[in-house]
Amino acid sequence: MKPCMLIVCAFVLATQLPATPADTASLCMAMQSNTVFALPAARVERGIPVMQALKLRASAREYSDTALPLPVFADLLWAASGVNRADSGKRTAPSAMNWQEVDVYACTADGVYRYLPKEHAIELVSSNDIRAATGTQPFVKDAAVNLVFVGNLDKVRGSDP
Repeated sequence: MKPCMLIVCAFVLATQLPATPADTASLCMAMQSNTVFALPAARVERGIPVMQALKLRASAREYSDTALPLPVFADLLWAASGVNRADSGKRTAPSAMNWQEVDVYACTADGVYRYLPKEHAIELVSSNDIRAATGTQPFVKDAAVNLVFVGNLDKVRGSDP
């Protein structure tokens, strides 16, 4: 088995949107059941035009530790690596030779979840809060979600062991 390459780039997301008890309960249910948990469909019609988003882009260093509402969490994972062309299984994020070697993990206060793009679901990997280990800046430990992108070299065909 080839080693996985950890891409030392964690994406930190926090939001001012309040989580409802139903949103939080759904994510907690996934954690407690230790099974695959289907996410709500991505809401691809929401948002602002790309050029406007780029114009408004800015860095921030203040984050909320409030859990993301489940629909926002689902949209975030779909945007990171979701299937956007069901007929071919291709994703929102490109990959060389369509190897799709990058796995996305969502690290929350409740644990670590692996995103399953084909199912648009999450699978609990660990019930430990590892957010502090996902980056070098102090605020990552408090962010609602840290996304960690891991290159799985077993998925890369034709590479050296």
